[in-house]
Amino acid sequence: MAKAKTPVFSTFDIADPDGGTGDALRAPEDWNVSAAAALAELCTIARPVETRMKPGTKGPDVLRKRSPVGTDRAPERDAETVFDRIAVHFAAPTKDAAIHAALKSDLLARRILPASELIRHAGIDIAYGDAIPALDACEYILPVAADSGEARSLPQDISNARLKAAVSDVGARVLRDRLMAIGHAVAQCAGEAEDCLDPAQNPALKRALQAARRDGAPDEAIEHALALARQGEFDEPDLGFVPSVTPPAPVLQIPASLLDAEADDAVWTFHDGKEAGARDWWHQIAQSVWSFGAPDFRFAEERPAPGPVLYLNLPLFGADTKAIGKTVSLWADALRKGAKKTAPAGTISLTGFAALFAQLGLPYDSDEARSLATEIAQAAMTAAGERVTIAAIEPEGVIARLMEADSRGLAPLNDVLVQTVSGREMRPCVIAGLKTLGLGLTDKGAMTAFARPAPDAVIALASALEADINGPAPAIVTLPADAGPDQVARLMRQAGKAGLSSLKIDRQGSGLAGILDEIDEDLEPGEERIVEKIVEKIVEKPVNRRKMPDRRKGYIQKATVGGHKVYLHTGEFDSGELGEIFIDMHKEGAAFRSLMNNFAIAISIALQYGVPLEEFVDAFVFTRFEPAGEVEGNDSIRHATSILDYLFRELAVSYLGRNDLAEVQPDLTGGIGRGVAKEKVVQEDALRYISKGFSRGQLPDNVVMLTADMRKAKADEREAETPATADILPPDSYDGDPCPECGHFTVARLNDGTLDCQACGWVKKSGSAG
Repeated sequence: MAKAKTPVFSTFDIADPDGGTGDALRAPEDWNVSAAAALAELCTIARPVETRMKPGTKGPDVLRKRSPVGTDRAPERDAETVFDRIAVHFAAPTKDAAIHAALKSDLLARRILPASELIRHAGIDIAYGDAIPALDACEYILPVAADSGEARSLPQDISNARLKAAVSDVGARVLRDRLMAIGHAVAQCAGEAEDCLDPAQNPALKRALQAARRDGAPDEAIEHALALARQGEFDEPDLGFVPSVTPPAPVLQIPASLLDAEADDAVWTFHDGKEAGARDWWHQIAQSVWSFGAPDFRFAEERPAPGPVLYLNLPLFGADTKAIGKTVSLWADALRKGAKKTAPAGTISLTGFAALFAQLGLPYDSDEARSLATEIAQAAMTAAGERVTIAAIEPEGVIARLMEADSRGLAPLNDVLVQTVSGREMRPCVIAGLKTLGLGLTDKGAMTAFARPAPDAVIALASALEADINGPAPAIVTLPADAGPDQVARLMRQAGKAGLSSLKIDRQGSGLAGILDEIDEDLEPGEERIVEKIVEKIVEKPVNRRKMPDRRKGYIQKATVGGHKVYLHTGEFDSGELGEIFIDMHKEGAAFRSLMNNFAIAISIALQYGVPLEEFVDAFVFTRFEPAGEVEGNDSIRHATSILDYLFRELAVSYLGRNDLAEVQPDLTGGIGRGVAKEKVVQEDALRYISKGFSRGQLPDNVVMLTADMRKAKADEREAETPATADILPPDSYDGDPCPECGHFTVARLNDGTLDCQACGWVKKSGSAG
């Protein structure tokens, strides 16, 4: 056996999706980061850091059992170590080091990969001395016979089960949110402990309790949340339940007799003696599939795929059926050596047919593609030998990412583009296919080979494969959102005539989850959506950045958070909306100050591009990191869990009226006065001259904006009250003193000595005390 080529290795940095500390994994340099992250995701169990050969074991050193040295353990972070362990697992029964090397080479090249549980645990008993855990048995779904009483009510049963699961899930989420809000209300309280737990003293807690009762939370659960808050547990209350999961789709076993009855529009009789029109019942089942993606179908005897399961990565072999047969033969022998003499040895699943067709420039729905698939299936069956099953089942998502697979099983390509860390890029198999065809992306007909095939093509390929292999080739068909139940019924007939062992039909946007996904989530509770039919073409325009005025208003808020001074500067548009912020930290390090300054710039740019302030408030309030603690210098916030928590609660109170985020109700007068309550003034234009944030959304009392109608009304009022002989002096006869009511220097002295304010209408009769 030829010596395996040693790959060149590199270290991949893996980011934490939750924002925590990243990780690193050593793997062949031709892998991508996604593949390295997938392997790290599979290898999270801590294993002994150091091992030694176990005394008394025989055979090649590489296959001998090892035992741990010391107690240090850590997750495996080396692809070579992981695949060496898996190769040991399969090669140990052969006692042949050369076979181990060949298996390890296939694994590192990802020509073949085992299922996820094997990657996690295979060989840990030999490599580390750890016990292999009992594998979870796959849940077997007993098929429903088409003539059983259960089948007759199956459409309604599926609908009830899915809706029940959805209601349970929504209820669980609402209950969790309501109970966590109780804990947060106590956690954010800055008073004495007993006062914080008293709804009469803690308004936020009162509102949280009312919301929980309104949404149906049981008193026992509310009491439990309060008890946890009393113990200092605020973030994750132990609710003692989890949301319901969507039940698995039942499998409906359809015999040939039902196909005949449906074709003839005959009567179909169930075992309980009740009857239904075969075609009507067929369409009821199709309607259920259209709505909920269930049931699945079986039109022939079951084809099992016994474990262990290995996935053969077809695109790495191209059209080389000889190489496929050689690899299948190597692994089939290893599977047989590790199995009992009469038991099924395992399954080798062929995966990636669509990607293979694409890289060879073959349309998925073509005789050439199906002919190649048949040749591959026959080569694999010949090489597999006895007790090994050849199938075409899809690998799990994490295994597909580890393979860097462009397609799974016999499913078509989802798209010619794939999302990468650098954006949307063309799939490697499509690039290879264009090169094979000698075409460029813009050439006429370049995309013909890569167009998504009709669902019928998937059924045709599954049928061709099952004619040559002994395992299942499930046809998983995804219909477009605008497909109707009639198309579902037609595909059911086609799969039935082909005698497929497994058919699953999905529809884009099908099921309750799909419906909810299409609904915007920005409606307020109780808000009604008005839908109008617009008979015109909609042209999307890029979002323009809103320009801040050159001379702008705003306010400066100085405060101390946990002993650290922070200055918040705001800038506003003419309308009073927040348009920019500046954050200054007193006596902090240069790196931290620079980070906060740039953070403020990013927020400002986003606000000017139209991102609502509410989005930032929801994202940053109650974030937890130092500095945090008591807040001094702010009239509405007394305690903050972080600098960002303080800043965005302050902005929410000032600009959004979110007094629910304030621990003390803010002074809405701004310290200037309560204004002239008897006058109904127009305030819109005044927002151009007064900082909305500084005044908490209220205008001070010495700014009065009078419209023309209001001025006319004042003039009429003065005319009615003033004697006809009393003429009004011109503006140059203003008295020169400010109006004691509004502060304007518009007080005129009339001929009879009466003082009259031309702005607000204040009048002082001659000789009166005012």
